[in-house]
Amino acid sequence: MQEIAFIICCTKKKIWNVNPNSPKKVKAKDAYVGNLFKLAKELVIKLNAPWWIISAKYGILAPDEEIENYNMHIKQSKLTPEIIKKQLIEKGIVNYKKIVILAGTDYCKLIEKAAKDLGIHVETPLKGLPLGKMLAKLKEMISTIDESSKYKKLTEFLF
Repeated sequence: MQEIAFIICCTKKKIWNVNPNSPKKVKAKDAYVGNLFKLAKELVIKLNAPWWIISAKYGILAPDEEIENYNMHIKQSKLTPEIIKKQLIEKGIVNYKKIVILAGTDYCKLIEKAAKDLGIHVETPLKGLPLGKMLAKLKEMISTIDESSKYKKLTEFLF
């Protein structure tokens, strides 16, 4: 069983808001351009960790999955813990001992309910924080990473 996987949240701001001439479909990792997504993506890439994206429309996405533009908030979503549980299994996330969710409270609760049934431990370092504090915490987490001990200092935020 592998150690840690990350799930980061989508953002309302997408590539089509910035560049209306973007292709109809783009990879999920390129679709979201909001600050929360950009910082979370920077963190997981700097850690060289496996990661997925949670989307109000699509559920859990691999970074290279292609998506189309949409405008949906998690409170409008038809996602359920059962759907997320199925996606955690299908995408192999169930094979990780721990999932770190870098998202707001609603996404955290949804994934926590699904993961509980699968026996996956979940960490939610941004849960309950307003957006400004989420951004500040992500910046602080990024600043703790150095190449010699990628997880060493980050653990004080997660464990």
